[in-house]
Amino acid sequence: MKRILIGLGLVLAVVVVAYAGVTNLDSLTLSDDLIVSGNTTLTGTTTQTGGITVAGALTANGDATLGNATTDTVTLGGNVSATGSIRPTSVVAADSTANTGVLFCLRQIVSYTDTSSTVLGTIPAGADIVDYSAVVLTTFDDGSADYLHVTTTAGPGTIFNEIDISSAGITRAGASASCPTAILTDVGATAKTVYANFRGEDGDATQGSVAVTIIYQVDGIYGN
Repeated sequence: MKRILIGLGLVLAVVVVAYAGVTNLDSLTLSDDLIVSGNTTLTGTTTQTGGITVAGALTANGDATLGNATTDTVTLGGNVSATGSIRPTSVVAADSTANTGVLFCLRQIVSYTDTSSTVLGTIPAGADIVDYSAVVLTTFDDGSADYLHVTTTAGPGTIFNEIDISSAGITRAGASASCPTAILTDVGATAKTVYANFRGEDGDATQGSVAVTIIYQVDGIYGN
C-alpha cells in the first residue's frame, strides 16, 4: 500500500511539473481552486457555469455581452463611465443616426443664500446640451425683485441671464432672450463647469429655492 501511495504521489508531481511549462491545452478540468499568479490568455471560448469574482481591475477588449435573455438581471454596484455611445441594441444598426445615445442631466438646487457664484457641476467635453430649465420650488421674497443667473466657463456661455424667479413656475430654454437657445449646442473639446447665483434687488430675501436642470447627451463623437 505504501508503494502504491508513493507511486501515485510521484505521478501527480510529474503531472504538476509538466503543466507548469505547458502553454497550449486542448482541455483542462479542475474540481478545486485554480490560482494563477501570472497573465492568462484565452483565445477560444470559455464557459463558466459558476460565479467569477475579480478582485482587481478587469479589462475586456472587444465586444462584451452581459446576459442572453430579457429575464437576466445586470447589477452595477458602482459608477458607470462611458467614453463611447450608450444606445439601445435594437436601433444601433437600424437607425444609428437618430438614436445617438442616452441623455444625462445635471440638477442642483440654488437657494436664496447662494448670492455668490456657486458651482452646480460639470458638463463633459464633447457633450451636446439639448434642454435646460429652472423650476421655482420655494418662492423668493426679496423686497423688490429676485433673479437667477446661470453660466458656464469659457463658452457656450450664459444659460439663464437674470431671469425673474420671484413667483412659482418653470422657465425653459427659449422662453425669452434671457434664456437663449444658442446654448443648445456642443460644449466643445473641454469640459465646462456650470455656475449659478441668486441676486435679490434689495438683498433682504429670507427664503427661496429653484431647481436648475441641464439635460445633455454624451455620444463620444466631438462635434456631433
